[in-house]
Amino acid sequence: MSSPTPKGLVIALDLVAAPPGDPLPPIGSARTAALRRLRALTHQRNIVGVGISEKTTDDETTGELSLCFYVRRKTPLSKVRGDMVVPPFVCVWGDRSYLTDVKEIGPCRLHHSAVTGLRSGASVSHAATAAGTIGAIVQRNGMPCILSNAHVLARSGKARLGDPILAPGTTDGGKLSTDLVARLVAFAPLDGFGENLVDAAVAEILPDKARSIRFDIPGVSAPRRIGKVRRGMQVMKTGKATQQTEAHVIDEHFRTLLPYPGLGLVRFVDQILCTSFADPGDSGALVVDTASGHVVGLHFSGNDQVSICNPIGPVLQALGISFAL
Repeated sequence: MSSPTPKGLVIALDLVAAPPGDPLPPIGSARTAALRRLRALTHQRNIVGVGISEKTTDDETTGELSLCFYVRRKTPLSKVRGDMVVPPFVCVWGDRSYLTDVKEIGPCRLHHSAVTGLRSGASVSHAATAAGTIGAIVQRNGMPCILSNAHVLARSGKARLGDPILAPGTTDGGKLSTDLVARLVAFAPLDGFGENLVDAAVAEILPDKARSIRFDIPGVSAPRRIGKVRRGMQVMKTGKATQQTEAHVIDEHFRTLLPYPGLGLVRFVDQILCTSFADPGDSGALVVDTASGHVVGLHFSGNDQVSICNPIGPVLQALGISFAL
């Protein structure tokens, strides 16, 4: 049986992991400055959580308790920016100092089968197609809209403006009688004879569904910015089938012919080719540069070895949309 956690260490945890805006205690200027920096660290994207655990050195536990910062990915100290380094110990309350530790546990998420609601990563579809993924909630002419692929929302260009959009999508149990959330307002036509840059569409959310909207996008920094993809870039997406996964960019000038029902082979140029990070159902997922948090693409196709994504700039231009703040 483990020994009781020292009260001072619990107090240190409470102070460091306090909610945003929680007032700083009167502990002196030097300790206040140290505490302010530690709190800032906990708000960084790489920090998954903070707690108390046995300190580990060289993959072995030392038997000493520490204030532990759990991270998505542990980086060698030599590559960590100075103001992002976790100090070796903390002394924010009383006279005792406590050891710190950094442990990699990866990103955490709820263990359910799919994201729900009107938000990035959730299930969506045209009333007559299989379900795909909501890339993001965007703005078009000042109205909130669902962004996804044309083959998800617009029947690969064969739909009509005003057609019903369901969330969750049809293959995830969505029904026209209960799950109508939006109407198709724009899509990029797919040219079966020429060159295509995007497979994309948007649907305007019905006014009575506005309370269901969530504008947050996993992995995207604020304010939301558009990035340019580069070979070797590490990217992530959140899709309704495989949730949050990562890949790296192989080619930023990929050209291919893809079969579309009713259209035959459709030629795409200047696409983003990545290592595989998606399955059927993830079509429409937003692609994000993991380093900067900038949006770089929209996933739409792939196989067990690769994923193919539209560059995000042409998507926004083709649909006349912008990211909601």
